[in-house]
Amino acid sequence: MKTRTIHFFDIPIYRCSEDVFRAEYETSKNNYIDSVTDSVENLDPSLIEYVARRFEMREWYPWQYNDIIGWLDLYAYIDEKRVRIGAFISFVDNLKIRRTNRRRIFKLSGIRKDGSKKFRSPVVFEVELTEPYSNKKIFEAVAAELEKLKVRKELRSRYVELDKFLKIGRFVDWVSFFDLLEASH
Repeated sequence: MKTRTIHFFDIPIYRCSEDVFRAEYETSKNNYIDSVTDSVENLDPSLIEYVARRFEMREWYPWQYNDIIGWLDLYAYIDEKRVRIGAFISFVDNLKIRRTNRRRIFKLSGIRKDGSKKFRSPVVFEVELTEPYSNKKIFEAVAAELEKLKVRKELRSRYVELDKFLKIGRFVDWVSFFDLLEASH
């Protein structure tokens, strides 16, 4: 069996959770409405509705996909001796990550062991699997590593969206996907 690497799942890292984003939205919308309507004396409710719609259409954006600041790229490295599953991390190449950042170029990066904001190794975790391989064992090992990432200092204030992976992952036939039955003979 020859050595191969399979990239099999991308997990987004958001600047903040959807709840925090919605709170920012409400605050910004109210500030915008107040700034436009402050100088108007006899305020018509239809003007407030118009200003609110204008804010939503011109000044704001949906959370999903637009507030992503990084990606976890899950991979499996398979050779005759072992199976390793891990994740590369990519972050936006901005010194400060804000809601207003428009330039988003993602670069492979990693989290330094000293916790500084500069990044070094792109591999944020790697787990080696041993035989016998089972779907449950593979899924639980990867899910546990992903859960540990969420509490790391560098990602604690961010939102790592694991929902889709955790919902789908338990139903995937990982052994067949990685052709591990062939590898163990």
